[in-house]
Amino acid sequence: QAADVRYHELDAELARELQPRVDRWWADGCRIMECAATGESAPRLVLDIIATPDQTVRWDEDADWTLNVPSPLAGDERTRADEVLPDALEDDVARALAERLFDRAMGAPLPENGQPSSADDAAWLRGSAVEWLTAIFTGRSELRNLAFTQSVIDRFGAPALPRLARALAQNPTLGALVDALGGPLETLNIDWRPFFQWRLDLEKTLLSRNDTGALAAQWDMNDPTAQAALQNRMQAPLQATAQVQQASMSYGPDGLPQAAVSVTVDGAPAIVYFRLVDGTWKRFA
Repeated sequence: QAADVRYHELDAELARELQPRVDRWWADGCRIMECAATGESAPRLVLDIIATPDQTVRWDEDADWTLNVPSPLAGDERTRADEVLPDALEDDVARALAERLFDRAMGAPLPENGQPSSADDAAWLRGSAVEWLTAIFTGRSELRNLAFTQSVIDRFGAPALPRLARALAQNPTLGALVDALGGPLETLNIDWRPFFQWRLDLEKTLLSRNDTGALAAQWDMNDPTAQAALQNRMQAPLQATAQVQQASMSYGPDGLPQAAVSVTVDGAPAIVYFRLVDGTWKRFA
């Protein structure tokens, strides 16, 4: 067993459901994330099923490898008798383990990992990898959301994931992809659609917050065309978020890599453009 599960008698059935899952997830996750590469044996987990109205799965502040799991029976909404382990709770436990395994591969200190801002490329790369690993555990996810990480693994093999984790620890930018996989970003032949969808979703979020500084940082402000396009976008903050369909890489007249991203906006086709500037993709049209 990879974990000790502690529980009160009322949660005995939940503990029986979680034990084999967590044992399997930790073993599979350690294999994928190359736990042995650290030179240390995989840590033993403790799952503490506790009765608390706060239905948040979280790592214990005083014990690095103890995961506090809220009993569904203590929540405001009583769990149906036939739902010992709700999907949402299973997902949360799996995600917590995936995050810890990825961060351990990064070599980040515990319990706090100093994760980058949610608007950073590094945070997205980490989140994409964690979502993929979570889906491997539970077998549930939106396949479209996994397309980026799955394409990395299909193209470069499963060891690419721990390599990416280690590279992110040293280079918390998209440059970590180059460090981990080799070759310029624009030639990696991976599925960039989820990344550009995140960027466009982030654009809408920043507009709703009126965070013009962070929004401008997503655009190539050295390009007058981009400045004008951004002003037009800011004048339509309620416009629906563009939905990415395809992304293709090429080189612009200036010789810089660029991405033409085919999208739909309210059902109508359009193209938005990103240029590789200072190691990241910045929108310019």
